[in-house]
Amino acid sequence: MQVSSLIHGATPVITLSGPIEFSSRKMLRTVIDDGLAQGCCEFILDLQGVTFIDSSGLGALVACFSTVRKQGGSMKLVRVPKQVYNLMEITKLTHFFDIFENAEAAMHTSHP
Repeated sequence: MQVSSLIHGATPVITLSGPIEFSSRKMLRTVIDDGLAQGCCEFILDLQGVTFIDSSGLGALVACFSTVRKQGGSMKLVRVPKQVYNLMEITKLTHFFDIFENAEAAMHTSHP
């Protein structure tokens, strides 16, 4: 997995590409933990470049979401590829995550 990020206002947009799997789950956790340590409370994950996700990758997304929510923040997913979305739908995670077509739409929606 490869990670890049840019800041829109105070919100980091973290772009993930390649596979999100067992070997990359720690990298994702580190990116979110570092953002929280720097005072960020809202995150947008752009998944357009994700080519594959396994159960460890889904678990890492859920763990990051839970960590961010416990800190009073939000984590939104954008540009989710169809194969990733289908897996999230099968596992009922589409009801768990806020999923948007793009970062702009995600930024204009507040979390509960």
